[in-house]
Amino acid sequence: MSAGQIDTALLRAAQREFVEKILPGLTGENRYTGAMLKRALDVLLAQATSETAPDAVPQAAGFGAPGALAAALRADRTAPSPALLSALRGFVEAKLRISNPKFLEETRNGPEGARS
Repeated sequence: MSAGQIDTALLRAAQREFVEKILPGLTGENRYTGAMLKRALDVLLAQATSETAPDAVPQAAGFGAPGALAAALRADRTAPSPALLSALRGFVEAKLRISNPKFLEETRNGPEGARS
């Protein structure tokens, strides 16, 4: 493991210990705080194991360095195009795969989110 990489085995062990041993004993306001910490660990683990960083999606689609697409959109320097829409969709889906995969799956498979 090189500098800057997260030890996912250690993160999984910490998450498991927290969920199995600490979280069940929390009550009241501490239970809510524990749930927030569990969610943060879930997202961190998803980020650490993700194969595609969301910021790489616009770059791979030809929109330059991370943040360049956002800057161009804010400055109204882009015109709607299939490539732009594809890059935006890819970015949002990459973020959702990490932060809320259940929502992403529901919108893909549910009657309201079915793709045409």
